[in-house]
Amino acid sequence: MPVQIVESIKQQLTPFSPGFWFLDGHSVKMDDQARTLLQLDSPEVALEDFLKIIDESSADFLRKFSSSLHGDTLVLKFTMKHSPEKWILIQGGVLNRDSSGRVTCCSGYCVELRTKFSFPRLFQTNEMGIWEWDGITGECRFCDSYRAMLGYDAREHFPVTFEEWATIVHPDDLDAVDFQRELAVHPEFGDSFECSIRLRHKNGHYVWTIGSGFVTLRNYLGHAVALRGTNQSVEIIRQKYETSLRDAKLDPMTRMYNRDFFKKEWLEILQSNVFPISFLYIDICGLKMVNDTLGHAQGDRMILTAAELVDKVIQMPKFSIRMGGDEFLIILPNCTAALAAECAKNLKKAQLLRGDQEFPVLFAVGTSSMIIKAELREFISAAEREMQRNKEHSRREDRAFLLDYIERFRGERVSYTDDRINAGDGS
Repeated sequence: MPVQIVESIKQQLTPFSPGFWFLDGHSVKMDDQARTLLQLDSPEVALEDFLKIIDESSADFLRKFSSSLHGDTLVLKFTMKHSPEKWILIQGGVLNRDSSGRVTCCSGYCVELRTKFSFPRLFQTNEMGIWEWDGITGECRFCDSYRAMLGYDAREHFPVTFEEWATIVHPDDLDAVDFQRELAVHPEFGDSFECSIRLRHKNGHYVWTIGSGFVTLRNYLGHAVALRGTNQSVEIIRQKYETSLRDAKLDPMTRMYNRDFFKKEWLEILQSNVFPISFLYIDICGLKMVNDTLGHAQGDRMILTAAELVDKVIQMPKFSIRMGGDEFLIILPNCTAALAAECAKNLKKAQLLRGDQEFPVLFAVGTSSMIIKAELREFISAAEREMQRNKEHSRREDRAFLLDYIERFRGERVSYTDDRINAGDGS
């Protein structure tokens, strides 16, 4: 994932997950963010000591939650006794309880709330999963929500070692796996990490997640004995990322492709072998006249109406590109020259059938067809040249039609001169 996208994801997640914590039944361990948020001197505090420094009702709830079967999803708002004006939300889940129901593994995130009435969006069970990793044997355990996040139920086989888990990581994200290996055996790599990592879903697609974790214990050699953490699904942000990539290729007004279309999609069209490929080069006649006499708002309306009409009339598979202010290029895969000519005729018919009372849209259209792979520019130019010939042929008639509409719209006679008409280049 590009660095700027990772940073964007982190910025969007920060309000919801700035601190990571782990409860082993006897003590609470925290990463630096959580420790700072809770204003504690040590990254580890005994559970009973922690309960003494938070408000009494919250402490009572946590005591019951950690010592009996009191549900496996933890959502709690509380204050610290030394800072009663500061509200904190913790959210997490239980990975394991012993036979008596006492929590032996529970972890999640904590965040400061702006007021006690604040409540950030809660994660669903398939959005955040908890894991623990034995750094010596390599064995891993994953909670049910982790499995659910990737489409597995509790009965289905799921990785049981770190190396097996690494096989479901996207190949482009294996550098994050390598870093975790190094962190496990080299204290100089630190005791915590956060990374963007894609995990393969049971159905084969990849789920984008933010992985966070930290070492809870090292042996005398400095090797990690135990690591705990979570993976938080960021599919919503992934969708926003993909939408932003798509929007970067679209014209914001018409939602047609912009010229960036040719950087990638054209190559994919050629590789898919969809010949013959036909091209329609379309020019909206009279846009400058409408802009000059009725204003750019009406000119924009003209462009949008034209785009809608093209989409409505040409219903076969197509790629619509806005080449400039008043020019569209329509690429038609698996389309013969005869069929492209028929599409052009249908556009001309559609503009006549709209009637005098509707907002006028006049087209000049040119076509060309590519039978085998060849130079793209040659065929676009051929379609554009034919469009210009057709436009010149109907120029005066189109101008008179538009001028009549403009005068009816304004309720007065309009004197309009466009010097480009005399030069043979008017719109």
